[in-house]
Amino acid sequence: MGFAVLLALIAYFFLAKAVAKAVEKKTGSTKAKYVAIAVFVLIPTWDIVPGWLYFEYLCQTEGRQKIYKTVELPPEYFLKAGEPDRSRRGAHGDVAIASGGELNRDKVLDRYSNENNLDRDFSTLFHIAKSQSSIHERETGKLLGTATSFWYYGGWLLDESNDHGSLTICPTDGHFIHGNLWHKVFRPITPIH
Repeated sequence: MGFAVLLALIAYFFLAKAVAKAVEKKTGSTKAKYVAIAVFVLIPTWDIVPGWLYFEYLCQTEGRQKIYKTVELPPEYFLKAGEPDRSRRGAHGDVAIASGGELNRDKVLDRYSNENNLDRDFSTLFHIAKSQSSIHERETGKLLGTATSFWYYGGWLLDESNDHGSLTICPTDGHFIHGNLWHKVFRPITPIH
């Protein structure tokens, strides 16, 4: 795909050059030639600056965790050292082994639900996706916490030319705010002395 994009850019450059010369020859105006060049520069890049500004706005106003309620759980909701931790992968892609004190997500999911949503088309105009996760009490449906991150794929040319591969995520720890939401909502009961 990269070679095809390179060929397309070279062809686009020569097309822009030919059109700019034709505009200058037809109008006799150097100013018109520069307007034609500006149009050819803006066609592939017009959405970069407003897209980045919108992405930054979303990051500042919505990209974060919100904890509505912290739940203290008894010891049986936490793994003991040596138990399999199915919420993580080990070094070789196998199930990780708990070092002790990790949340037993399988047990927690009996009473609480976790939803994860990725809206790739959140802003098709500016190529921004929105990722949201939430934790609810199953019995009441009460929302305990949410995590929201945004993925910016760049302007339309970059987004289309690299098959959504290059992206900027916010908050900068965007992948991790969803996973560590569990650790902020649930914690062990603190003994009273």
